[in-house]
Amino acid sequence: MASSLVGLFGSSGVVVRLFQFFIELEICQMLSSYCKKKNIKKE
Repeated sequence: MASSLVGLFGSSGVVVRLFQFFIELEICQMLSSYCKKKNIKKE
């Protein structure tokens, strides 16, 4: 199962780009919410 998934991701660059895009979105949202919390604590 894992090897077939690796082959799928390796052959399809579009899937990898979408995957990275969603990961970056999640990280940005987490960072922004974290910064907002820190700013609120500072004030």
